[in-house]
Amino acid sequence: MPLFVLNWFLPLKPNLRGRPYNHHTPNGEMRPNLLKDRRKNPRHAINRVAQYYTGAGALPRSCVITDISDSGARLYSDTMMPDMFVLSVLVDNSEMRRDCQVVWRLGGELGVRFAGRSR
Repeated sequence: MPLFVLNWFLPLKPNLRGRPYNHHTPNGEMRPNLLKDRRKNPRHAINRVAQYYTGAGALPRSCVITDISDSGARLYSDTMMPDMFVLSVLVDNSEMRRDCQVVWRLGGELGVRFAGRSR
């Protein structure tokens, strides 16, 4: 693909302070950085196996937590996970349980929001 076509699709210009790219509006104003992480709580990569429970008395199933924050997590599972479940993970030799609600899905990967306090 010719370079001029790429420039038409990606109207990004470096900012003068050497920070990541910013987008310019048609009137020349700078918009906030489009690549900036806008989450309220920063995520931390952990890549840890966890268990999830679909209901009272249900057997636990495994998933992998790829990153986590105070408000949610990104998970991976080979099986279809329900829209709401309880996530259990070992942290410093103690079990942390959180009620989760699925916010997005992409194949076997999903983002969850923690609903309620840790148990």
